[in-house]
Amino acid sequence: MDAIVLSIMIWIGFTTGLDPYISVPEVRIVSQSELNSVGPPYGDGRDILKNGYEAKYRYIQNDIRFPGYGTIYLLDSFDKTDVTHLALLEHEIFHHFQFVYSISYDCQNQREYEANIIQRQYLKDNKNMLKDKKFLQKFDDKFLNRLKRC
Repeated sequence: MDAIVLSIMIWIGFTTGLDPYISVPEVRIVSQSELNSVGPPYGDGRDILKNGYEAKYRYIQNDIRFPGYGTIYLLDSFDKTDVTHLALLEHEIFHHFQFVYSISYDCQNQREYEANIIQRQYLKDNKNMLKDKKFLQKFDDKFLNRLKRC
């Protein structure tokens, strides 16, 4: 999993111009009940992929023991060969970048908007690996523009 996370971090750096050499978030593969027990890190703290797969990101901002420490929680059904699952992992890793770099937003929706824009780009860059070619349509401008508003 470390190689996947690092390659996605480098991709994010290349795509956004943000330096990818930051703390690496911990990735935990958990059951649905464990995922449900993870408290919300901000907002509702849950990102649900359009096919029902979900993940959470938690960032410990003011803990001197773990400065810049983030944890991504993925369901135990995570499939590293499924680009839609990798795209959600990328989405959560991008949240890690947002917090490490203290990128501020007017509201939670704007944070999600930017993460979804980057997620859509990841899917476009890997569209040849998509099992369902129509999946990318779910990230259309209409969907993204709803997130843009506070």
